[in-house]
Amino acid sequence: MDADDAPTAWEREVHETRTGTFVDHVHASGDVRVRVSPPTDASEGHAVAATLFPHTDLEETYDVRRVAARDRAERVARQFASLFDGVYGGPGGDRDGSRSLEDAVAYALERTRPSAAVDVDLPTREG
Repeated sequence: MDADDAPTAWEREVHETRTGTFVDHVHASGDVRVRVSPPTDASEGHAVAATLFPHTDLEETYDVRRVAARDRAERVARQFASLFDGVYGGPGGDRDGSRSLEDAVAYALERTRPSAAVDVDLPTREG
């Protein structure tokens, strides 16, 4: 797999709207979607979000992170998909150390979200 390709169990869908381009990476099961959304204004970055059970009453969406560049947002989405695939054991999970859908999403979220150090103010020489 090339670094620019989504894992094989994922399909990439591009949606053009008047407000921008949305890119969805949808797992073959249809139970997980990772969406890259354009900024809503100049002060925001591209949003990456993961959704469990999209288009159902059970839908749950989690913010993964915001980044300044669209290419970086796409890399974060592909990283999430790759991490998810690495631990997901199919419906029910728990085979050979694999994880359930919810646990695989939690695993990928934990590893693609920014670290706590992102919002830390560093001391300066003047202060």
